[in-house]
Amino acid sequence: VKAGGVRIVDATAVGVDLSQWPRVIHLKNTSNEGLQQVRALTVVNAMGMEPNLLGVPGEAGPEGYWARGVSNCAVCEGSLYKDKVVAVVGGGDAAVVEADYLADIAKKVLIFIRKDEFRVKNIKAKERLLQKRQVEVVFNTEVRTIEGDGKRVTRIVTLNNKTKDVKKIPVDGVFLAIGSHANTGVLKDQVE
Repeated sequence: VKAGGVRIVDATAVGVDLSQWPRVIHLKNTSNEGLQQVRALTVVNAMGMEPNLLGVPGEAGPEGYWARGVSNCAVCEGSLYKDKVVAVVGGGDAAVVEADYLADIAKKVLIFIRKDEFRVKNIKAKERLLQKRQVEVVFNTEVRTIEGDGKRVTRIVTLNNKTKDVKKIPVDGVFLAIGSHANTGVLKDQVE
């Protein structure tokens, strides 16, 4: 397919060889198992990011609640939680932004931070967030399990890493604000 001089290939990049000139991109066709190679004078890395996950039961996978109550984007899915209770996991600037956005929509926003303090650069944003009555911060606490009714999230199980107290907390949604990583595996050991 050509549009404006651009050839669009429906395939997944499974490898890149930058040691050759022209560069070689190894592709796997998405409609079958066939492999092909494309040669290019320039390779632009625009593979995006993947959200970091907690790695806890109920988060993702076939039995998990990803996109059924677990998300990493309050702007994308926050409107689904109007007048509901949501959890935000994380203690950095991204968590403050997510929680602030959700505080204008949800009935209650619980922020779970595994350490005993926020790790933010924007102190004013944190202070503004903490003034909102529907926001509650829970320090030294880790989400250990995300549970649901098979269709959506209904609660989380937390562990206070100082007191070792375990709690089951009813929530309607869980927003992860724990960072992301670049989809650069096909470029491993070839670029900094």
